[in-house]
Amino acid sequence: MRALTLWQPHAGLIATGIKTIETRTWPTPHRGRLAIHAGKQYAHGYLERAYEAGVLQPIQEPPFRHLVYRMCNLQGAVLCLVDLMDCRPMNPGDEQAAKASWHPRLWAWVLANPYIIPDPPKARGMQGLWELPEDVLRRVLPMGEVDGYQPLG
Repeated sequence: MRALTLWQPHAGLIATGIKTIETRTWPTPHRGRLAIHAGKQYAHGYLERAYEAGVLQPIQEPPFRHLVYRMCNLQGAVLCLVDLMDCRPMNPGDEQAAKASWHPRLWAWVLANPYIIPDPPKARGMQGLWELPEDVLRRVLPMGEVDGYQPLG
């Protein structure tokens, strides 16, 4: 299974379904399931800038706020699985879903169906798209899918 390493809090916002578009400077032909790995870097100041720009709203519900806090602060682990539905040039209307400002040279990776890993396994991330090691793959797939999992490409 392919994986993408992201700095926090981006990985946590994707895991909780708050961020549904990830922006990259490069496109991918990959479609289908993708593991989101939280790297060991944290984008300090990102949340404050996103609140100021109006692309991120404060979370009011206590249980959800706790989940978001937890997911945005885990580092060096595979947080969730998502479906990569599309990859296309970013447009100005993508800012809310991407929680980021539009830029003409960015690609919008359209994500859906986040599945939070109940016990996120530690893993070493890499740049670009990378393959999850077999031992990590067995810990991230939902029960019953491990033996039947067939990579798409």
